[in-house]
Amino acid sequence: MRKGMIICLFSLQSVCTIAAALPDTIWMKNWGGTLHDVPFGLIETHDSGFAIAGYYGQNKIYDNSKEDMVFFTRSEYLSNHVNTINSTMWVLRCDVNGDTLWTRLIDSSNGLPHASRAYAICEAPDSGFAVGGYFRRRISNTTGDFNIIKGSIVKLDMNGIVKWVNMAPHHMIGGSYANPDVHTFCWDVKYVNKDSLIGVGSLWERGYSPQLFAHTVPIELPSPYVNSTSSINLQSQKTAREMLVLNDNTLFAVGASGLTKYAFSGSDTWARKYTNIYEGYSIAANNNSFFLGFDMGLIKVNQDGEEEWRKTSSEYHSGKIYAVRKLTDSTLLLCSSTGYATCIDANGTKKWSYKLPGIPTTAVLCNDGMIAIAGAFPKYYAPNDSQYNIFLCKIGMNEPPVFSKTDTIYDTVKVGETISDSLLATDSFLKDFVRYKLETIKEGLSLDSVGGIWTWTPSPMQTGSHVLMFTAHDKLNQKDTIFYSIKVDISTGVRYVSPKTAPKVFEIRSGRTPTIAVPINPDNRSLNWQVFNIQGKCISSNQIGNASPGVYEISLNPGLPAGSYVIIARFGQETKTLKSITIR
Repeated sequence: MRKGMIICLFSLQSVCTIAAALPDTIWMKNWGGTLHDVPFGLIETHDSGFAIAGYYGQNKIYDNSKEDMVFFTRSEYLSNHVNTINSTMWVLRCDVNGDTLWTRLIDSSNGLPHASRAYAICEAPDSGFAVGGYFRRRISNTTGDFNIIKGSIVKLDMNGIVKWVNMAPHHMIGGSYANPDVHTFCWDVKYVNKDSLIGVGSLWERGYSPQLFAHTVPIELPSPYVNSTSSINLQSQKTAREMLVLNDNTLFAVGASGLTKYAFSGSDTWARKYTNIYEGYSIAANNNSFFLGFDMGLIKVNQDGEEEWRKTSSEYHSGKIYAVRKLTDSTLLLCSSTGYATCIDANGTKKWSYKLPGIPTTAVLCNDGMIAIAGAFPKYYAPNDSQYNIFLCKIGMNEPPVFSKTDTIYDTVKVGETISDSLLATDSFLKDFVRYKLETIKEGLSLDSVGGIWTWTPSPMQTGSHVLMFTAHDKLNQKDTIFYSIKVDISTGVRYVSPKTAPKVFEIRSGRTPTIAVPINPDNRSLNWQVFNIQGKCISSNQIGNASPGVYEISLNPGLPAGSYVIIARFGQETKTLKSITIR
């Protein structure tokens, strides 16, 4: 198989101006695929890259005319998963620009059963990963050979190497270990505290209704493949696709019947069922409410799980809602089986819809305020007969860019003397700009629109007062204007330069290795600093673990080309622009 994935970077404009413009594609990565390959788990990592978990190699069992080819119904799981599907669990790790760092297959080469799938991934405190999914194991007893599906949690190190695998033992949640009619699936996995992981999923036993179960394991286990675990029996509910673990030590899981609450300490546990739904897929919390994605649409409930309102799929042309994510206190994102990402407000009113290249299965809000969405191409949608099977795109947060109008005054410039400036010095947020345009035509005036540096050598015919005007365009072609007021004199050179609102610029010569001292206050948290060029692309990213408040020296790559750059620091949820840099 050729692994298949597409990665795009977009930026959307304000939710107040929906129809004005669609996002431009800034960059795209792709890997080819030949089978029905699907990503289910997506996270942003500590270094602003991404980790994706899913599977590849599924046998095609769907009718091409069906729109929804990503999720199975419960009956399809029982009839198809056990005996007809060969698939392999895989994890992909990429950097902030979508460049692949590594991919890993978790299969028989690791001493594990030959068929497996991943449905969720989370980052571990040691920068490794925990993956939730299942393994299909072939067993034999006195009555014959059987396939048993076992919900599992896999621990990987930071390089994707398997450290241990924990499979849920069937006897702890009902049914015999060798019973061919009992199967478990782990749909989601989270760290609940510093000592343990929890996976939630479903138990199927032929002849009985599906049941939800939770499966907890220690963070570190003594041997590579063990079955020691504890189990929480939540049989009052049917299945669990996705969960939230809140700070008050409670778990909420959405599943086929509705919503389940479980308190790790205490007895406040309940299950709520909602009418006219068949499958539940996703959950998001916002302002003391929960938003639940189902096959029929979206349901909003209060803290006690009581339904407040529901929106049907037809209101969003959205089909089944596979992912619900909080964007801001007033907006949420829906990802649907019809291939749309839809932004709504807290009352369920649609703000905008964006058509994706395939069917989205999951999404994550990034630390830089953008959104990453992963999904799959149905075979009949993919170009060149499934040349691309899986996509990951990054879209904007739909907040208007921050512009800073600047009037920079050059008191006097001598004829024949060259002056220049970095337009980056006038921008309050580098990543919102991708190009500059010179609006004033002057002889001898040039602009490096990529590096953001303009240069002008006035001629004798240009004596007098001049205004240079530049327009900064963001990714949606929104504009901001930058002015320079310049007086040209025959005999006097540059006497005074006054940028009214521009930040200080650290200027260096090309080919040198500069070291910049930057004061930060991360409060002993992990610090990640990044260097962006004028087109918003991260060209360097480094992490300092457990950083203390103080002054840090940051060394830059001596091979950076001439141009304008900015250094941004992130610690926790806080982002701070440290330095603007011009390399000449």
